Amino acid sequence: MEFPALPNLLAYPVPTVQAYELLERTYEQARDLLHQHRTDPLRYRAQLDIIRQRAAPLLDALYRQIPTGEIPAFWVENLLKVYANLTSNLKVAMQAGSQRDALDRITLAPVRIVHTHLPGRPRKVISRTFLNLVQKADRSLTDAQVARLTKMSAKTVGNYRKLYGIRKQYSGISDQRLDGIVRRYKQKKPDAGIRYVWAHLRFQNVKITGLRASNNNKAQTVVKLFLDATRSYGIPSRVRGDRGGENIDVARLMIFLRGENRASFIWGTSTRNTRIERLWVEVGKQFVRRWKAFFQRLEDLHGLDIDNPQHLWLLHKLFLPHINDDCKMFRREWNAHTCRGSSTLNQSPNVLRLQGIIKHGAYDEDCDKLSPEQVREICNQHFGQIENNEHDLHVESVQVPEMRFPFFDPQTEDIFFDTVREAMEQGIMPRGFGIHQEEWPDDGYPTGEILKVGKNPEVLIALPLEIWFERALLWARGLYVMLRIQEGDLELQLQ
Repeated sequence: MEFPALPNLLAYPVPTVQAYELLERTYEQARDLLHQHRTDPLRYRAQLDIIRQRAAPLLDALYRQIPTGEIPAFWVENLLKVYANLTSNLKVAMQAGSQRDALDRITLAPVRIVHTHLPGRPRKVISRTFLNLVQKADRSLTDAQVARLTKMSAKTVGNYRKLYGIRKQYSGISDQRLDGIVRRYKQKKPDAGIRYVWAHLRFQNVKITGLRASNNNKAQTVVKLFLDATRSYGIPSRVRGDRGGENIDVARLMIFLRGENRASFIWGTSTRNTRIERLWVEVGKQFVRRWKAFFQRLEDLHGLDIDNPQHLWLLHKLFLPHINDDCKMFRREWNAHTCRGSSTLNQSPNVLRLQGIIKHGAYDEDCDKLSPEQVREICNQHFGQIENNEHDLHVESVQVPEMRFPFFDPQTEDIFFDTVREAMEQGIMPRGFGIHQEEWPDDGYPTGEILKVGKNPEVLIALPLEIWFERALLWARGLYVMLRIQEGDLELQLQ
């Protein structure tokens, strides 16, 4: 049905013309939406809201002007018919999309209805597997929380736990061992609060989906991390990312997996994404600032030259695995720590995700069967749609400092690591690298470094000797061995 044009019978007031233009734009937006393939049902609902909030008041105002003779009655009636038909089509499309979306999801059935053919309501039986699932150490829901999920009483949930022999597990750890775990954790993370300590203990059994440090910011590196995360958490309905070129392969993959014209990948500035910005604050506070302070110390005391590409190679080889260990630990602890707020009810991301799966289901899809070659083919196939939205993409990426392989022969890398391992076993303490006491400042080896963090004044970052001096030793030995190999001298001598 075509949108009725404004009849050329009268000279219409400016507000009437403006109302007509707004109604026409709203109609065209809805019509284009209906012509799209497999559109998300939420977009239909949003369009219906726009019609209700913007178009409906204008249509009502135009209808009230009919008795005044300012506008033709037949035209207003045609407008009403067009919008009634449009609204009906949107509702039908939304219902069909919701049904299609439901078929794509797997819903958990924690409660089974058993008809006993006896007087009273049917019996509700809670799944043993479900109760075991919610009692895992990284989530451990209370009976009251399980009752809200299953729409049963907490007493009934408790009775089924007893029936299945599922007990709330309390660790038999001694006070001394508990103190030791907490002390070692606080050495690694002096700034961690009580919620992170609880999360660490909970994970020890006593949803950040992906977090990893890399030596480049290429698109294939980002999409590999994304695929690894989907194997643990499933494919999200939507992904939001900033306008960096490193996100383009994830955008193409999401369009392939979730479809076009449904905001499968949402481009936006990260500064407007308060959740990710808050997460980066925690990432910095929990471990990244300490690594930055440590690298600053390597420059000041232990011979690191950040302008030397070979030093950067050594830095990556020695410490990238340790940084990724910290990434994994932070991800586990964040997902297990409780979040404040009325919307989270003091629950952890692990619990919130489980509740969401129980309530809404999970998509019956995974990326396990996609090989790297298939992923690359998918990304290339969907380049066209990304090209159509080039305004969303800033191809200027962050320039990663160059690093250079320090040896002539690739096989020498194995010799390098074997020699570093031998140096550690022999306890070699090379001089001239700031690890001997006489090479330290007058007030001794520092236990912290001063950093400028954001707009804040300088902050003291604690670097406990038990952890960070050992890493400084690793750097000194690695640099010593690298230089000796470059000089052609592989015979290590205790100095």
